[in-house]
This record gives sequence, structure tokens and C-alpha cells, in this order.
Amino acid sequence: MSQLTYRILMTREPEGGFTVNVPALPGCVTFGETIEHAMEMAKEAIELTWKRSKWTGTRPDHNPLRPIFGNMNPSSDLISRITTDANICHGKAVVRGMRWPVQNVLELMASGMTSEEIMHDHPELEKDDFLACLAYAAKITEVKSIHRAAQ
Repeated sequence: MSQLTYRILMTREPEGGFTVNVPALPGCVTFGETIEHAMEMAKEAIELTWKRSKWTGTRPDHNPLRPIFGNMNPSSDLISRITTDANICHGKAVVRGMRWPVQNVLELMASGMTSEEIMHDHPELEKDDFLACLAYAAKITEVKSIHRAAQ
């Protein structure tokens, strides 16, 4: 049996505890009082999503290319360019499903290269890809913690 790895987004709630969202499995959201408890609940929620699919005879709406943040803010059109797929770059966040990890694009930009210079060397990238990487970086730093929930 193959194993699937899911990224989870864990958000500290102002009233206490942590909400966990599994972006690749719509509706797979849970809560835990501590980080450890939230991670255990996320594992259970993922397992139950797949068990439910066996009971009902339907596969969950699993889409590893689903944009990580969905429609969360005005830059969502940009962020929708950032996707994950366990079969591409080991599940890292990449630009438009290509083998261009966000991390690599940001490192090139941090080295002082302009987006124009990078596009000259790599014409498959578009101006909005760089903006999407920056929007992704801004959004990901809002999250308090990201932990692997299940493999």
C-alpha cells in the first residue's frame, strides 16, 4: 500500500488551542488543545477521511495540486500558482506544478538577481510567478507552526 504525505497548516487560536487544516483534503479540519494534540487529531482526521471513502465507495476529493492557501486574500490569484504534489520535488511547494520549488526562486531573488534576470535564464517562469512566491512567503510566515501530520 502506498503512503501519502500531507502538509498541514496549524494556526494558534486567540482563545487557545490550534486549528489544523489539510489543504489537499477539503473539509479535513480539526482542533487540538496543544501542538502535540493537534498533530494527533490531524493524523486521525486524515485516516478517517480515507476510511470514510472506503465505507462510501468514493475517494476523498484529494488533489495534491490544490493551491495551498485557497481564496484567503486578494493575492489568492497569485498564491493559486503555488502548488504541492508528493510526486514533484518531494512535495515541496512549487510554481505552477513545475519543478521549480518556491524556495529556489526565493533564494535566487535573495542572491540579488532580479526577476528579469531569472526569466532571461529560465523563460518558463513568468513575472507573476515571482509575485506568487513572495505572496506565499508572506502567507507562510503568518502560520505559527507547520508540522508533518501523517505519512
